Amino acid sequence: MGTGTGNVSIEAARRFGDRRIIGVDLDEDALELARHKAAEFSLSNVEFESGNALDLAHADNSFDAVMANQVVVDPAAQLKMLSEMLRVVRPGGGIGVARSNPDVNEVMQWIQDVAVEISDRHGIEPPAIEENPWSNRLPARGLLEQLGVRGIKTERFISAQTDFSTFLINLMTQARNLMLVVEYVTQCDSDDPAAQSRGSWEFLQVGRELMDRKYGGKLDIACEVVSGTTV
Repeated sequence: MGTGTGNVSIEAARRFGDRRIIGVDLDEDALELARHKAAEFSLSNVEFESGNALDLAHADNSFDAVMANQVVVDPAAQLKMLSEMLRVVRPGGGIGVARSNPDVNEVMQWIQDVAVEISDRHGIEPPAIEENPWSNRLPARGLLEQLGVRGIKTERFISAQTDFSTFLINLMTQARNLMLVVEYVTQCDSDDPAAQSRGSWEFLQVGRELMDRKYGGKLDIACEVVSGTTV
């Protein structure tokens, strides 16, 4: 669930070649990019479909495991989503929820750093960057316990995103409000394509410079996974 541009689904398909992987998301643009990535790896065991996490188009007991990746919903909707996930997982199957760790988030810090540096160059006040929208604020563990999931555990991982171009493609696809930041800090008009191109180019140049200078050429993306097994 929440496959986005397909990174997790594609990695699963590469690791488990004998398994069928299905990535589901509401964003058709992101799904098209995911399909393109899968084709580049010549993967035949992964497919991507448009779908709603609150109403999955799959029969009961269809999957060995289901994971929600960076899906942002309120507690009531999260309970519905987890109930749907449990419905389609076979007895004894795995279920998991992955979200960013709000305590260590170099991606959001990088965006703030770039915005501040460009704002200084243009002599304007930097914008207020929103709190990480993918952070672990929702009670996933408690909801899984409420639904009777067994053996619940919480694990934290750090994955280094070293490919700058891939990182930017994913960022621009999944964080559309980033363009609003670019327009503001570079003082470009959203109705002027040429100005937008110049503004985006400036943001990319400063972003790459900062990534190399301050972050050693990579960003650490911290993730927390709450998982367990069904009864």
